[in-house]
Amino acid sequence: NLNHKSYHFHRAFGPVTEDHQVTHEIVAPLLEHCLAGGTAAAIAYGQTCSGKTYTQQKVLQQAAHQLLEAAGSMFVSFYENCGDDNYDLLYEGEAYRERVLAVREDEDGNMTVNGLNQVQVDSAQLLESVLDKANARRSTCATLANTHSSRSHAICTLYLESSGSIRIVDLAGSERKEDMVEHSLERVAESKQINWSLGCLKQCIQVNLENAKLKPGRSQPAHVPYRNCKLTMLLKDCFEPPANSTGRLTIFIAHVAPLASMLPHTRNTLMYAMEMCQISMLEKQKKAFIGPEQWSKAKFNKWVASLEGGKYQQLACMKYSGKMFAIECWRDLEKNVIALGGTANDANAIYDAFHALSKKCKAAARAAKQAPGPSNMTAESQTIFRLS
Repeated sequence: NLNHKSYHFHRAFGPVTEDHQVTHEIVAPLLEHCLAGGTAAAIAYGQTCSGKTYTQQKVLQQAAHQLLEAAGSMFVSFYENCGDDNYDLLYEGEAYRERVLAVREDEDGNMTVNGLNQVQVDSAQLLESVLDKANARRSTCATLANTHSSRSHAICTLYLESSGSIRIVDLAGSERKEDMVEHSLERVAESKQINWSLGCLKQCIQVNLENAKLKPGRSQPAHVPYRNCKLTMLLKDCFEPPANSTGRLTIFIAHVAPLASMLPHTRNTLMYAMEMCQISMLEKQKKAFIGPEQWSKAKFNKWVASLEGGKYQQLACMKYSGKMFAIECWRDLEKNVIALGGTANDANAIYDAFHALSKKCKAAARAAKQAPGPSNMTAESQTIFRLS
């Protein structure tokens, strides 16, 4: 008997899909978002030998060249994360492995890599030289699954001088014990570091999902453990809402290999990719719902003043926000209304009108919910599935 399980993503690409089609689907929204002044990121995730580095190199090449063509000049940083250590792949000297970079949090809560070089690029030739230099320095090694397995997480960021950035993240592949049987002690230590950091990332995704399920104002969101490892600290702003109004766009590219022996890895990858989809959908639904419970005190009183042609204008100075009024006891409301010169009937009318409007808004939000699909998935995070 065969067991079947369906997974739903914003996009899906098979092994015969042309490279230019995949990169266009990824790069086009990244570029648009960056040029509008926002922060964009593409994160490749999946088991080792599933094609993550291949995809990300294609994405980086196209994104960098198109951004340079549109802006005329930009800055590039490129570093790798190995456990608790970060190395600048664009360091001018050859001893870049001896120069470990620290991760710090600035006054705005953003994570920064101290001492990281940002190289200004103003020509396609210089861009190619910079990217080739960084890629050649990246830590790789032959393993049972891959002759050029990435042994680190690579993060390249393209910055515009004014505002806007694109971050391309190539995560190292997860490995099981069976994949490490012929590893040297050094390779085993690397694999443990990689699996630990990916495990921390999964934990952050899971907590973000649980927080996304919470109804606004009902309970306090759980703490997301970004500080458990350097990788999650570095990727924190790919998941957290930014300070600026332009927002963020994170594209999560899940890679799987077609081999039957890779099935446990494949199921694991698809499960976490689905969770990213759920987070995206729930964030979108929360933003789409604007009910009276979310009103400020000023907006609530403005609404009271407008009821029945201004009949209750004298009562438009109450202490309630929408959230407070939604849970207020009717008896306490009656006392407050009478204290402001109103009557019990006035309190009853305002109470009924508010809750009737609340029910109407919730019903409209439920009706607007649709199944995930390419046509309506334009939230802050997108998940793309690629079979290599």
